[in-house]
Amino acid sequence: PSAAQIEVMYQLKELLEGVVLEQPISARGKEMRGLPIPAVRGLALPKTPVMSAKTAYQAMMDALYTPNKTPAELERMSSWLNFGSEINTQGFKTKMAHSTVATGIRLLEAAVEHGHVGVVANLMKQGANPTLLTGKFNDIPAGETIFHLAADNIYDTTVMDKMVKQLLTYSDKAAVKALLNHPNADGITPVTNAILFNNPNNVAVLMRYGGKYQSNAELSAYFKKFPEQKKKYDSYMRKHGIASSFKSTKSYD
Repeated sequence: PSAAQIEVMYQLKELLEGVVLEQPISARGKEMRGLPIPAVRGLALPKTPVMSAKTAYQAMMDALYTPNKTPAELERMSSWLNFGSEINTQGFKTKMAHSTVATGIRLLEAAVEHGHVGVVANLMKQGANPTLLTGKFNDIPAGETIFHLAADNIYDTTVMDKMVKQLLTYSDKAAVKALLNHPNADGITPVTNAILFNNPNNVAVLMRYGGKYQSNAELSAYFKKFPEQKKKYDSYMRKHGIASSFKSTKSYD
């Protein structure tokens, strides 16, 4: 069956599982009334459609960038597609409205970018590795961590907290946690990224799990290259009552 056919099968199964028999259909009479349809309740659908890992990857990537897909649909899709050895691959062509070619994004990165915690959980079950750094993709520079993507794109505090928690369930938790303070190619960490995007909620979440402010020495080269960003950074620090600009390396309480 195709991916679309499997999706319809799952939707039909969910629908029928909620159906109960209102009228007796056998001599057992009242004993049958109100029971779920047993044949549907025990129906075992195929775990994955008959498609290659590359095709599954392509279908999931396209779905993640399709505006009318709901989080529930995406989570369900990610639960039954099998991405095999392609789970951490980057560089597949996509059919996105704003781009014709993805030259360096992975499924996990796309799911984090869009704030789909359930999809991230399913991908990690299949072996998606959150410690890998990004390649160049659209406005995403190479060398970003998974937390840079979250800091840039998630604006719901609850979702951000759940996302960080989920990413920290990876088998090598220490390696993932180290990324909270890992600078990108420009020398800025996820916390600094959140500051420059004026997102105090994400700053707080990142610091709750171990993120830190960068020091003056760590940021001086970046601000020399991008002086307009220093103004944004200083404005944020003043607004939130942090007296001395980018001098503290202590975690935010």
